[in-house]
Amino acid sequence: MLVDGSVANGDLPVILAFFSLAIHTMDIDQVSSNTMKKKLHGMYYPSAGPIRPVPCYLIGQLGKDDRHVDDVTGDELISIAIDLIGSAQATVGGRFIKVDCEDAAGLVNLYERNCFRNVQNEVSSGLLEMVLFF
Repeated sequence: MLVDGSVANGDLPVILAFFSLAIHTMDIDQVSSNTMKKKLHGMYYPSAGPIRPVPCYLIGQLGKDDRHVDDVTGDELISIAIDLIGSAQATVGGRFIKVDCEDAAGLVNLYERNCFRNVQNEVSSGLLEMVLFF
């Protein structure tokens, strides 16, 4: 949650924007590139049989208060989320961050500007699954 720190006259803080973070798993059976599957899965990529879901960090919902839309950019919000996840990754490990995003040019461009790569379309939701590797 990004809060305006310039509160005056005893007013309550204003929430400018928010995001959610979670530990998640990603099913990579449908990833078409074997090279990408190996990169996502890591050193324990099985040579045969089913591939288990891979643990990852997830940036969930991103949102901004419409009244303060110009006070914070989507890039700033993603940067803050990545920094927080980076702190956790430095302590407990992890290979990548995942976002699920609609196939809309503006959203895809936002994530690509922040070094996310489209890996696959999630069959059940129709969303793009994009990842950022550490």
